[in-house]
Amino acid sequence: MKKILLIIFLFFCCTNVYALESRFSGGEFLEGISYMKYDGHIYHFMNAKVIRNSETNEVAYCISPFDNLVDNSLYTSSETYDSNFGISKSNWEKIKLISYYGYGYKDHTDNKWISITQMMIWRTLYPDKTFEWIDNTTSRNIIHPYDNELSILTDLVNTHSVLPNIEKDVIYNLNSSVFLRDYNGILSKYDVKESDFKVTKRNDGLQFDVGSVEKVGKIVLERAESSYKRPVLYFYSSSSQSIIQRGNIEPITYEIKVKVTNGKIIINKIDAETKSKTPMGDAKLDGAIYELYGSRMNYITEKQIENNVLIFDNLTFGNYYVKEKKAGDGYYVDDKVYEITLNKDNINEELTLENIPIKYKLKVIKKDSETESVVPQGKAELDGAVYSLYDSKMEHIADKKIENNELIFDDLPYGKYYIKEKSPGLGYYLDEEVYEISLTSDNLEEELILRNKAIKSKIRINKYYGTEEDFDNNNMKKEENAYFEIISNDETIYTGYTNINGVLEVSLPYGDYIIRQLTSKDGYKKVDDYYLTINEDSSYSNEISFYDLKIEVPNAYISFLQYIFNIIGEIYG
Repeated sequence: MKKILLIIFLFFCCTNVYALESRFSGGEFLEGISYMKYDGHIYHFMNAKVIRNSETNEVAYCISPFDNLVDNSLYTSSETYDSNFGISKSNWEKIKLISYYGYGYKDHTDNKWISITQMMIWRTLYPDKTFEWIDNTTSRNIIHPYDNELSILTDLVNTHSVLPNIEKDVIYNLNSSVFLRDYNGILSKYDVKESDFKVTKRNDGLQFDVGSVEKVGKIVLERAESSYKRPVLYFYSSSSQSIIQRGNIEPITYEIKVKVTNGKIIINKIDAETKSKTPMGDAKLDGAIYELYGSRMNYITEKQIENNVLIFDNLTFGNYYVKEKKAGDGYYVDDKVYEITLNKDNINEELTLENIPIKYKLKVIKKDSETESVVPQGKAELDGAVYSLYDSKMEHIADKKIENNELIFDDLPYGKYYIKEKSPGLGYYLDEEVYEISLTSDNLEEELILRNKAIKSKIRINKYYGTEEDFDNNNMKKEENAYFEIISNDETIYTGYTNINGVLEVSLPYGDYIIRQLTSKDGYKKVDDYYLTINEDSSYSNEISFYDLKIEVPNAYISFLQYIFNIIGEIYG
């Protein structure tokens, strides 16, 4: 069986980095003590004897307790653990530490430390068996000569893997002076192997300055136990017990990441209504100014929003307050004060802050351009006119209709607008002008008076007078200073006289009219009232002729009675 294990072990050793062959023999006896092993059935006894390397005289330890050691047997070594050792990995690591901290470590130079180290190795590898020291009397009494030394060695082994208790990932502001405390108090066993900072190592911590440049650096601490020129070796022989020879153990490293930076407060600006970075209308989110205050509300600086963002940078850790001093055009100032805490867990604070858009009302009042009144002329209508509203890019927003002589475009954001009449009220000409309005002042309600010119028909009254014979022969005379009135809704809206040519001209808006002659020449009969309607469907001549006929006086030969009858006839038809 030993031969089979040897073949396996030799194959393993061929790939080992540090493999050598050595011979071992029993050395001197340790005076006054022997060993006892009890496996639960049988007691075994053996003199306490040192194992030494036959070539170097270095001390080695038995890991096959009470097996025979054949002097000068050839051994093959391995520095790397393998399950063929017949030892668990954890026990292998532990006995490496025992062999290192045992005999030969610092002041452990007395040969008693060889026996102490050996005893502790056996007790570690075989906890189900009992190992004791006995005296060399025939009674073989169990003795406890090295309890204190065992406690020291146990403490060295158990504390070997204890790491410094220093925060491993730290963040500091530029130009900070730092002390990193080791709460385990074991820095004396570590050296600074590598550092991006000039570090002073103290027993209770590390002292250094981080500098004035942002960076991520590191500090590497190392515990290197390197009293020997080679590692701990396992030796195997097919004809003798297995042996461990003390050597260096793997170093332990502890790396601390140090980030050197200053904090930032980032403000993103959005519209409170749309939740968008795009301002409403011609308003501007850019241009808002924010003030930065310290923890005691001490003023530090102010900055302006550009491209919807501003950054307060190069800030040390601590408490800050941010307040809007001025809003962008077309927005209300945000009166809230925002508190921000920057620390290693919150280096950069990003805020999304809103502004409420200012909304305007545009009121259009409709008037007649001639009368400057909201009352339309005649039967025309100012109500019903439709206006179109456009933004500053002449993009259509809405149409609205005049009602009760006004219309209102409300909920309008800050900016420039254009308004144009799309269709007029009944009896009015379309206003072709485009009006520009700037809703940018502190006055939230703008009023615009817009006017329309009434559509009017030009009426020409021709006034003639003459006899029936003149009328029949188209030989009537033009009458100057004939007096007329024009009535609408039972009210006289116009009076006038004919000119030298017997003509009276007047322009009338939509409506129903009565044209009435008020005077005529003596001896002539006035004409009856003339009724006239003007609207969009009217079809009429714009000339009206009035003819006054002469009242004939009878001849003398006509009897007076006949004359009276004629007069009566004229009067009563």
